[in-house]
Amino acid sequence: MTHLQEKGAFFHSGYRFLKLTSATEVARMCEAYPEFLAVRRKFYGESDDDYTKARLKLAQDLCICDFFHYHVTKGAKVLEIGGGFSRLLEYLQDDVEGWNLDKFEGWGNGPTDIPKDTGFKIVPNYIGAYDKNIPDNYFDIVYSISVLEHINLEDEALDDVIQDMERVLKPGGFSVHCIDCRFPPNLAPDISNRRMLKHLMKHYGLSENFIYANHDHENVYHMSAYAYNAYWKSSCGNRPYELDGLPFNIFVAVQKPE
Repeated sequence: MTHLQEKGAFFHSGYRFLKLTSATEVARMCEAYPEFLAVRRKFYGESDDDYTKARLKLAQDLCICDFFHYHVTKGAKVLEIGGGFSRLLEYLQDDVEGWNLDKFEGWGNGPTDIPKDTGFKIVPNYIGAYDKNIPDNYFDIVYSISVLEHINLEDEALDDVIQDMERVLKPGGFSVHCIDCRFPPNLAPDISNRRMLKHLMKHYGLSENFIYANHDHENVYHMSAYAYNAYWKSSCGNRPYELDGLPFNIFVAVQKPE
């Protein structure tokens, strides 16, 4: 364990885990999962293979892929929240029973067309809606990639998101999330504009101070200035990265008690 991660106290049979993805990890995972990178090329092209110039989603995708490698067995039932044109579920379709919960309304710059002929099930709805097409106590893992930072609802609705995720997980199952974050360089770090992240961490007893203390560590992986200018700047009001900071990944994993 490095100081780039915080492991919470065990509760019942489960655990809570918070980590800031490091550049060392991203380099290792790029080497470890070439088959997954091949799937990603269908979505982003070969230019996104180079993690030093890639979107933040490359690091996030690899984090989830790595978690599956170590914690999820063949035949597992998995649910992606807001998966859109899901890269992970396409990669895993021969090994897991995949479900994608996404209303395809373009929320968070997501797609608006529901894909056809996929190797996984699609339920067009939002997490927190308690959709009965998603069965109770069914999934081994519920996960999201670059989704929760877009959920900035009132507390009651945020509670519904957490309770709905817990509803559909089997006892002992995992809730795993990669969340974008960036801090303006001239201001104190603050996740108040990430209401879902803040609420999730409070619910599971994880510390905001860990993020504030470590986000600027030299080994934390930040999306490069090149990638910010190429992929993010136009949708961020054309503000320079020097004003808003470079994005990094917050990784949260929680196990449902058995």
